[in-house]
Amino acid sequence: MLAAALAEKWPDAVERGDVRYLTPQLAKMYGDATAKTVTRDLGVLAERKLVTREGRTRIKANVDALRAFLPLQLQAHDAWARTLSVP
Repeated sequence: MLAAALAEKWPDAVERGDVRYLTPQLAKMYGDATAKTVTRDLGVLAERKLVTREGRTRIKANVDALRAFLPLQLQAHDAWARTLSVP
């Protein structure tokens, strides 16, 4: 869910402090969580190369890596998938 929300902002990077507010679902999920929780989750995504860091505080989806997780049928119909298919 977090990687998908970041992908919707692609090609823009997002401030780490703003990540929890990207979608209503993320706001609810991270509502009572500390900044450490968000940082931990972003760290896991970075280790798996699903997001990249830009500088010290900005995060960006790695759309090339995320594209591999999309079913072919979804790629043809979903706006997010069309965003990820941009070269």
